[in-house]
Amino acid sequence: MKEFLTAARDTIGEVDEDKVLTFKHDERECIFYEPSAGQQAILLSMARRDMDPKSAGTFIALFFEMMDDDTQRYFETRLMDRKDTFDLNSEGGIFDIWEWLAEQWSARPTKQPSDYQPPRRATGRASTATTPARASTSSRSRSRVSSQ
Repeated sequence: MKEFLTAARDTIGEVDEDKVLTFKHDERECIFYEPSAGQQAILLSMARRDMDPKSAGTFIALFFEMMDDDTQRYFETRLMDRKDTFDLNSEGGIFDIWEWLAEQWSARPTKQPSDYQPPRRATGRASTATTPARASTSSRSRSRVSSQ
């Protein structure tokens, strides 16, 4: 049976300061951490203004995972207050914040695939032999077949 194991991480718990976004929301400083590739894929698949209620819970749970503890408490308190106008779709609401965060994260340069793999080096002598021409297996050309 095939078995998959995830790679060990030696940076668990460390915060890459280049991946932290800070902004003000109603005079309150909020801190967000860039989502992992998996979190971002899930959030992007669900983040739309006409989200169904089932997906909204998952979206909010993942959204909260990107916040520091103080920011989580701040937004949770706002969402739990039925008199507060802060919600998903309101101006300055969760969708507005998410759109801004996504724009900020997507504007940052990412590594190119060539950054991950070292260039290949030639390990032997280059071949000087020529490759023989491939023989055609068709006796008719396409244009002749289509005109018949």
